[in-house]
Amino acid sequence: MNQKMIVSKFGGTSMGDAACMRRSAEVSLKQGSNVIVVSATSGTTNLLIELAASAQKKSAWDQTEIILKKITESHLKIARDLGISTVSNTAVELNLLFIELESLAKGIHLLKDCSAKAFDYLQSFGERMSSLLFTDAMMQASRKEKATKDVRFLDSRTILKTDDQFGRARPLTELVINRATDILMPLLRSGVIFVTQGFIGETLEGNTTTLGRGGSDYSAAIIAEAVSADILEIWTDVPGIATTDPRLCADAKSLKEISFKEASELATF
Repeated sequence: MNQKMIVSKFGGTSMGDAACMRRSAEVSLKQGSNVIVVSATSGTTNLLIELAASAQKKSAWDQTEIILKKITESHLKIARDLGISTVSNTAVELNLLFIELESLAKGIHLLKDCSAKAFDYLQSFGERMSSLLFTDAMMQASRKEKATKDVRFLDSRTILKTDDQFGRARPLTELVINRATDILMPLLRSGVIFVTQGFIGETLEGNTTTLGRGGSDYSAAIIAEAVSADILEIWTDVPGIATTDPRLCADAKSLKEISFKEASELATF
């Protein structure tokens, strides 16, 4: 394992297509990342929100089916562009997620209702699909560099336990640290690299939760604390961490250094 423990987080634009995933994978290997936290591919969370709204309408299923098709086709294109075989484990797991997502959408359409719990579960598909594809991209990058790294997919819900405030769940930090210590640390010390999801967690009863929009940064900060990371890297299309969104305020200034507590608050609020 590296002398320093590094947790890296990549946002939706970094997962946007196969080329972006390849670049992010190369960066991760070069930086020596131990845990990589990823967001849904760019635009997917918005499509999932649109899907939930459409499925609850009394109108025909057709419009909901169109949104479903957009989601599946965009991920299938990334899979094809990454050269993932249609009979590979990645392709099989991805197809199972498509089937599950369609089944959930049909259930919402039948009931004409989407509870907060169901909505969180629906939104989780974005990160679950992107992380599956990115794990494959990481494995490919490792083989290309002849790095022979042991890259593994990690369902973040096994580690990131939360309360049951669906839509804005709060991590149970002490439990997260304990689970990371027991489950992740022995493997991280042996050199395993984990790819996992931001944004999502799980209650003690096994229900999927989300940490709120922008929750992927928060996930990365919590995981970094849980594995006693020396470095938390947030890779984004904005250089560094700014005092405010530079796309909205021309006077935004870059922060040279902030504490974990400040990073956690910025990621959440």
